[in-house]
Amino acid sequence: MDLEKFFKIQEYAGRLKRLPRNGWIFRGVDNPESIADHSFRVNLITYLLCLENPEVDFERALKLAIFHDLGESILTDIPKETMDLLSEELKLESEIKSMEKIAGPEDEITGFIREYNERKTRESEIVYAADKLEMLFQGLEYLRNGYSGVEEFFKNLDYLKKLQVTGLPEIISEIETEYEKIRK
Repeated sequence: MDLEKFFKIQEYAGRLKRLPRNGWIFRGVDNPESIADHSFRVNLITYLLCLENPEVDFERALKLAIFHDLGESILTDIPKETMDLLSEELKLESEIKSMEKIAGPEDEITGFIREYNERKTRESEIVYAADKLEMLFQGLEYLRNGYSGVEEFFKNLDYLKKLQVTGLPEIISEIETEYEKIRK
């Protein structure tokens, strides 16, 4: 075991526990979830989606989910308003550079981030769906607690509906139903 790398990963993972999800702050949410909070539920959702999609390499999908936001320990959570000013290429390149700083350029973990960002594998598609579903579940919680500034996340779910993930259409339908109930 490479103890130096092990401890370095722990240091950066620890940062995620203290870093808030900035998109929620921009929408007026007091004391929003941390990036680590988000990542934990992404892992749970990935696990459950993998159960519905047995053709997916379960272990690989969970590895992608575990590490998908570790680079944010350096970059922080980049909200939509900031992304509107940056290119997608710059964001992806920055995430790779962050992971290279944490794990090294040729490390398997850095490869997970490349795979997740390219979204060319079934596993990366599952984790992407899990990442977006987690945001929607969190948005529902904030709506229930009176934060109306998060409604924009529910207006267009077509990007999720295009994914070929078994079980996803039913989940999206239930989220949309719950969203409408809360709004009334």
